[in-house]
Amino acid sequence: MASIDGRSTKAGRRWDVRWRDFGEARQQTRTFHTPEAARAFARDVECARDERRPYTPTDAPALTLRELATAYLKDRKRITKSAASIEQREIALSMFVDWIERDEGTPFARHLSRQRLAGYHAFLQEPRRVTVRNVNGTTREHTYRCSANTANSRVRYVEAWWRWLGDSDEYPD
Repeated sequence: MASIDGRSTKAGRRWDVRWRDFGEARQQTRTFHTPEAARAFARDVECARDERRPYTPTDAPALTLRELATAYLKDRKRITKSAASIEQREIALSMFVDWIERDEGTPFARHLSRQRLAGYHAFLQEPRRVTVRNVNGTTREHTYRCSANTANSRVRYVEAWWRWLGDSDEYPD
């Protein structure tokens, strides 16, 4: 049986799902930003328990990087009032996801690595003409070579997104 408890934080409401895996005495907890996500997770945990096996994160569906970027930007819009800051984050993440899609098709979290981030930094400093598809589906044409400062900023936005993913139990590995 999984239980869901709501609580208030400075960042807003959070929902904790508590459960014990089949055959385990230790209680586990995972925190979610929405009650819907908490209920869906609790259902997955209970299904695993009904099957007399421990819950594993592979039971959860994999989200694409674009879906994860959309969730991050939505969370940032809730916290950040600056439209310019959100736009710069959106450009950085859209370009990063598009850059990975060139080689990998639909990218998932398994496509993230420090080596790939260094490659993205080098890519940003190459002169090029690109069409960027924003997270919301619109496209924009860009012709430029990023300055070192712009490339560093865009990489920092991607790193901030990675930290957010790591801090959020709502999005499994």
